Amino acid sequence: MADEAICIGPAASLESYLSIPKVLNAIETTNASAVHPGYGFLSENPRFSQSVSSSVHNCKFVGPCESAIRDMGDKITSKRIAQDAGVNTIPGYEGVISDEEEAVRIANRVGYPIMIKATAGGGGKGMRICYTDSDTREGFRLSTAEAKNFFNDERLFIEKYIERPHHIEIQILSGKNKASGELEVLCFPERECSVQRRNQKILEESPSTLLNTNTRREMVRQCHDLVHATRYESAGTVEFLVDEEQNFYFLEMNTRLQVEHPVTEMITGVDLVELMIRVAAGEGVPRELLVRAEESESGMVPHVGWAVEGRVYAEDPIRGFLPSTGPLLQYQEPPSSWTPLPTSTDDGHNTVSIRVDSGVSEGSDISVHYDPMISKLIAHGPTRTTAIRGLTQALDRYLIRGVNHNAPFLHSVLRQDEFMKGDTPTDFISRHYPDGFSGVKLSDKEKGGLAAVVVAISGMRREMLGQPPLPMEYEDEDGHQGFVSQSLLGGQEDIPETEMYDEFGDRLEEDSYDDEEEELFESSKDEMEVATQEEFDLFLTQGNVTNKIVTMGGMFGDDGVYDVALNYSTGETMVREVVDGENNEEHPNGTVILKTTVEDVNYDPSSPFAEIVVNGEASAIQIHGESNTDILSIQMHGAAIDTMVMTHSEYQLVKHMHKPQKVDTSSMLTSPMPGTLISMAVKEGDAVELGQELCNVEAMKMQNVLRSEKKGVIGRVRATVGASLKADEIILEFVDENEAEVAS
Repeated sequence: MADEAICIGPAASLESYLSIPKVLNAIETTNASAVHPGYGFLSENPRFSQSVSSSVHNCKFVGPCESAIRDMGDKITSKRIAQDAGVNTIPGYEGVISDEEEAVRIANRVGYPIMIKATAGGGGKGMRICYTDSDTREGFRLSTAEAKNFFNDERLFIEKYIERPHHIEIQILSGKNKASGELEVLCFPERECSVQRRNQKILEESPSTLLNTNTRREMVRQCHDLVHATRYESAGTVEFLVDEEQNFYFLEMNTRLQVEHPVTEMITGVDLVELMIRVAAGEGVPRELLVRAEESESGMVPHVGWAVEGRVYAEDPIRGFLPSTGPLLQYQEPPSSWTPLPTSTDDGHNTVSIRVDSGVSEGSDISVHYDPMISKLIAHGPTRTTAIRGLTQALDRYLIRGVNHNAPFLHSVLRQDEFMKGDTPTDFISRHYPDGFSGVKLSDKEKGGLAAVVVAISGMRREMLGQPPLPMEYEDEDGHQGFVSQSLLGGQEDIPETEMYDEFGDRLEEDSYDDEEEELFESSKDEMEVATQEEFDLFLTQGNVTNKIVTMGGMFGDDGVYDVALNYSTGETMVREVVDGENNEEHPNGTVILKTTVEDVNYDPSSPFAEIVVNGEASAIQIHGESNTDILSIQMHGAAIDTMVMTHSEYQLVKHMHKPQKVDTSSMLTSPMPGTLISMAVKEGDAVELGQELCNVEAMKMQNVLRSEKKGVIGRVRATVGASLKADEIILEFVDENEAEVAS
């Protein structure tokens, strides 16, 4: 964090961070000798670079010169320079497009699919992929608005869109040799940045699994040629699209530090910001790095291990990655450097370094005015598999409450088999989530293990609160029903004294029962129709075994109901999934038996985390609290699940209860996120078709078109253009279908 803060204006970026005079005033106020532009706002603005260099006290701009920023920051000019330098480029139209109809004509000439891009763009802003003329018209309008908001430059151009490519970039550092004045260029290992949403990266890694040595060497050669053609001095990034046959095409050059630069730093051990400052100070590129690169087979700086970065955003991946705003009510970052817990498949190379780059803390407010990134989470390990596992376990230990965020989605991507194999073209998200993201899906094995752990944690919490443990049901020879309660052992060898409760939950005095009654426990195993009935029955007769029902997805078990038999002494568990036998073809007998072993549950009820070892796999789960109805909110591997532990008798009662009715919102359009209503495309009384544009909501400078999800007639329009909208605020209502039929 900065040592000193200078107010440069209101929150709106056009009046503060994008205002050159206000930033220059801050420079002069602090008497700064150098300015590092970071990787946003004015970092690629040539006028800002020139203004800094020519300011009153001759402040040094830590970056390339004005001409390099101007030429390479302009997508059309940079493409022409790249072509002249012999760099492979993408086919397209190199002029500036004036209006929607010209965009349509050019798109048809280039051939669909095409991509509309802002000439001054970057970071996925002002970009739209178009497959039809209507896509192009809409894309031109939205990209123009975004380009103005982000870059104060409305110019757009069109390129052929290459489908299923990999987005791969080369980090460069260049500077003049202090003695000879010769421009020297250094290339670092490539970064794979193909997993993107809205053309914006969310997962990056280095190196790439796709490239071979010959391709790397040729990409390095073309990077050298491009840098010399522009006389570029400083750190920069040359971005390419690479197809499955390793044909590669120049995409753009970012004349600044990249958001994902930590993955390069982690695998090479360099500090890119320090090197940028040294180049700006006239020291040039370190000789030892140049020698190491020249001696390597690929021509790049040698690397050690693998690094993977996840960008953590305040956004709702279930609602199309729409931004989320508000305060961080709870915020706790994972340890910065550690060794992940071992797993049953541990290869002995499990040392991982974790790095968190963030600018927030608990209580910070996520504003509508800026990019919703919360942090960058980077894992570095000796192998790709180890780095991925380290990142996954770091996400498990990353607590963010108060805003929606994409950590669960990152979890989901990291769990995909294709990601583990390195099959990550830029259509990865659309291909694996064609209907959007609906949450992390735990395997049967994971759910069974979680059900067992929940029983143990529930007992720990009750013990801490001084509540009697949940009883186990029993029935004596005369049919009298009661409960046996066993305290949680927590791994101890000896069982605490068993206590007895009547059917109302009241503790019985010692003289109200005899020792024989302790052995009268009979579970409802007769209700279980399982293939291994005898094995389950035998397990229930063992000592120290508690038998509970765990519902997932709330009291009614919308995400599953599990009959858990847990041996507190050994951790051995049998979990019976309770399913509908009549309607379940996969399990016609109505049950599935899962065997699992809970080896350790390390949990302090005052902590939001529990460290667990289940079936030899170590992980952490998050405990997000317990409601006044005993629903315990758990997060495991990014899957948020409301769980409840109850007796069999309680579950039988729950089955007779009615579920709460859901509010029908099909007759209204609500704002999916906080934002500003930019435009309304309809008015009261208009007939609309399925998919027709209704309005445009701007959030965090991104344009979001809201479309009709049905055919109907607009009734009442509640919101006005320019209004600030809350999430789920009603924008308009449709005419009731029955009323519409009568009217027609």
